[in-house]
Amino acid sequence: MFVPIAKMAVRQTISLLVARETKTIVVEHTEVDPDSITLHIGCMCVGEVVATKAQPYTDLAVDNVAAWYTRKRNKPAPEEKVAS
Repeated sequence: MFVPIAKMAVRQTISLLVARETKTIVVEHTEVDPDSITLHIGCMCVGEVVATKAQPYTDLAVDNVAAWYTRKRNKPAPEEKVAS
């Protein structure tokens, strides 16, 4: 139920982080205005492309974590030994 939401959250996180770092690099190495809408849109596009290319790997990681958590949650609790 929550796996598609987790996949989307991971994808958006990657997209935003890449966009932020792309903007930082462009501003540091060029004379582009940091508040330029063109810069914002371009960096967001770069972030979306990177997130889309990484999606098969991030989806697999989310699926593995969800499977691990499900196994852990469904594991029976160890029985306590009663002291005689």
